[in-house]
Amino acid sequence: MDPIRDLMAEHEVILKMLQIHESISRSVSKGTPAPVAHLRRILEFYTIFVDACHHGKEEAVLFPAVRSTGLSEEEDIIELLLAEHRTARTLVRMMSTALKELKSNPASPSTALTDPAGEFLVLMLHHIGQENRIFFPVAERKLDPRQRQEITEAFRRIEENKIGPGRHEAFHLLMDELAHTYLKKTRRVARRG
Repeated sequence: MDPIRDLMAEHEVILKMLQIHESISRSVSKGTPAPVAHLRRILEFYTIFVDACHHGKEEAVLFPAVRSTGLSEEEDIIELLLAEHRTARTLVRMMSTALKELKSNPASPSTALTDPAGEFLVLMLHHIGQENRIFFPVAERKLDPRQRQEITEAFRRIEENKIGPGRHEAFHLLMDELAHTYLKKTRRVARRG
């Protein structure tokens, strides 16, 4: 598979998990008890699939490859994307801390969990849009077929080392399970209203 298409396909998976997370956050902000086990698994998805794997591929392989082709306007967008990766990590840590607090003290305020979740959602939607519309087209123009093949191989190694065998599939199953639980409810409510 082409490495840029691979990253764009991962964006689709991430967008679906963000939609699930948004649905959960909406319910929690209206007083529904937080589904701690599901949120813990979503945060694991963000930590492993989004950060270690997806962002890891970009930071360790794609960004350096584009930089190696000679820089001009690409440097600014790469720096912006890297800053957004750092912000995303901070927000996931905040959600993780809030989730631990909520698990040990169910009466703790849900805003400690839902506020960073909302920020994360906005950030990731913007970030994915920037990559899809601005950075990936630049990378496609700059990278020759040999570089793309090398990047594809490096991505494969990152997946093996950062995620491990079967984890991609497990995350897809998790997403399907959570979508069935949380997105169906949203659609049913929307139809009634």
